[in-house]
Amino acid sequence: MIKRILPFVAMLFLLTSCTLLQDIKEAAPYPDGQAALAPTFTVITWNVAKGNESSGEEVTEMLKTLSNSQPSPVMALQEATGGMLDLPGRGAHFARSFRWWWSDTDTGVALLAPVAPFTARPITVKKRELGFATSKVGLAAVYPLSGRDGTPHRVLIITLHGLNFELSARGLSAQMAAIREMVAAFRGPAVVCGDFNTWSNRRLAVVTEALSGFTEAPVHGGRPGTSRLVALIGGDSKLAIDRIFYRGLRLEGPATAVPTALSDHVPVMVRFTLP
Repeated sequence: MIKRILPFVAMLFLLTSCTLLQDIKEAAPYPDGQAALAPTFTVITWNVAKGNESSGEEVTEMLKTLSNSQPSPVMALQEATGGMLDLPGRGAHFARSFRWWWSDTDTGVALLAPVAPFTARPITVKKRELGFATSKVGLAAVYPLSGRDGTPHRVLIITLHGLNFELSARGLSAQMAAIREMVAAFRGPAVVCGDFNTWSNRRLAVVTEALSGFTEAPVHGGRPGTSRLVALIGGDSKLAIDRIFYRGLRLEGPATAVPTALSDHVPVMVRFTLP
């Protein structure tokens, strides 16, 4: 019995050993010379949590490789740290979530792009993991997007790290309610992606119902499911937790899961075109 409880005790200690932050900053300057995203653009979402599988330097090198994808991608990261965000040819906005008490490194979500957004804002809720532990945040940014004839457009891109350790899905519901309000107010193409922690059909329904009018991009290749810890409380390992939803854009083939052993998640890459 004690052996079964110990992992939960250890996780509880880790989740409560942090300082909550929940703010936003420009973490890397945006390059000059490109006024807008091209009519066809790429989005990559990845929870870069290392899970003791790799170093931050190795993850950064992988991000540099991914950033060379064509067309130049907007990169949506979860569980990122500030040191990962200084990549050639792109700037970054970083929504900080928390910092471990024994570390000076902030953790949060980030959007990296070759062009600066018009606006960027964090998505925060009062809910915490287990009701009192770490926070989880999202980040929304509106980018200039060029039409095929040069007509200026705007695209809303949102990355979310969904609240995870909860049976009721109230925290995830609060996050998705904030996102639903944002996408309803924005009249244009939009992408909502990230680690939604959709490890049950109930939690997946919370996400899809909030994103009425959106389509989920099918993914070619394997995506890891929920963690062993969440599986102990009924998580379905067959359900993907990293997802990409879109509206007002044309999908250029299925998304691709990029194999890597650097994280307990894999990058998911998709290409869109403005109709």
